[in-house]
Parts: sequence; structure tokens; C-alpha cells
Amino acid sequence: LFAVNVSNSANITANESIKAATVTICGGTSGSLSLAAAKSITGDVEINNGATLTLNNNASVSGSINGVSDGVGTLNLVGSHTFNSTLGATNALDLISLANGATVTANGEIDANDLTIGNGALTTLNLNSILNLTNALSLSGNAILNLGLNAEVNSDIQGLADDEGTVNINEDFASNGNLG
Repeated sequence: LFAVNVSNSANITANESIKAATVTICGGTSGSLSLAAAKSITGDVEINNGATLTLNNNASVSGSINGVSDGVGTLNLVGSHTFNSTLGATNALDLISLANGATVTANGEIDANDLTIGNGALTTLNLNSILNLTNALSLSGNAILNLGLNAEVNSDIQGLADDEGTVNINEDFASNGNLG
């Protein structure tokens, strides 16, 4: 298909893969697309204001995931994921959220206003690319940020509270913000 458009206020659960040049989650006040575990979207995804894309365990997107405009749209990541494409690099997302227990490896640039990493079970972000956030990256008690090859963070990294979160610097690393 050329396009799949999820209308404002529509909440879609896709139990099979989607193949379209562009999938747009229209939002406005709400609107969501939840992709089942191990299914895929072949193409790019655009998320509008008030809209949410949820990728369940090992669900994937072959293209980029962006806001329809800069600073809009939410991406929820549940389970394990590896991204080789960009997240918000053309139009930054409002929020990227890693659910409790998620393990995400990012090999492509990430741009968002906010990024949350779990708030309970062990949750890990393996970063091998550039991370641009408008606000500080706050790590909860059991959150781990592993900074790997080519990692660069352009925001502050801090614990959600004192003595929370772990940062492992595993390769050369460029920091353009405060640590701690």
C-alpha cells in the first residue's frame, strides 16, 4: 500500500504485519496503533500530536519513526527491540518510553523531548548512536544506560531520584550534558 492512516480517536491493534510506504497515526486528541509481538511495519511511521505507537516484543519498523511535526507523538517500546533506523531524527517525537523490563538497542539517531527508561523491573537502553533530548534523561532505580560504540548524548543524564539509575560507558563517548 501507499499509505495506512489511523484516524483521530481510533485505537487499532494490529495482530499482523503492515506493508505501506507511510503509516500515519493521526492523533489530535488521541489515536493509537499497537503492533503485536514479532510483527513488522515495512515503511516509515509518522505520529501526530496526542497519538501513540506501541511496539510489542520484537515488533519492528523497517523505516524511520518520526513526529508528523517536531515534538509530537509518543512511541512505547515493550519487550526487546533493535533499531537500525532513526527515531525522531526528521521530526523529533514528544516521548519515547521503554516499558518496565524492556531491552532496547539503538543503532540509529534518537531525537525526542523526553525519554523514559522503566520505573520498576530492570530496563536497559543500549545506545550506539546519537541521543538528542530537549529535557534531561532520567533513570529510575533499575534503569541501565549502556553507552557503546559511537554513542553521543546531547542532554543531561540524571537519576530520577538520588542513587537511582546506572550508566555504563563501554566505548569512547561524547557527552554534551551533565552526568548525575
